[in-house]
Amino acid sequence: MKIYLAHSTHYDYISELYEPIKKSALAEEHEFIFLFDQKVTPGSTKEIIENCDLVIAEVSYSGIGLGIELGWADAFRKRIICIHKPGQLASKFLGIISSEIYEYSNTEDLITLLSGKII
Repeated sequence: MKIYLAHSTHYDYISELYEPIKKSALAEEHEFIFLFDQKVTPGSTKEIIENCDLVIAEVSYSGIGLGIELGWADAFRKRIICIHKPGQLASKFLGIISSEIYEYSNTEDLITLLSGKII
């Protein structure tokens, strides 16, 4: 499965999101798009999302780019899984685009959560 990771840039997404996923069995089972690890030309993010099977959005922190990406994913009718840290849900409006909104407490919990939700 091809999975796009959407997130704000207002936190340490490399150590809190990218690295735990890369070190997990999930990375062997699925193709993850780590946007800031790859050279992406402006405008191509929309195409990448269109060609993915699933979008996982870390929504603990808000961001304009994150909102745009989630809008594209919703418009393309992609399955969207939203994940967030306790007490840090960026927007209550996320329920409009996804019924899959889950809380995780640490990176181990994150991997366990995603392992059970990605089908």
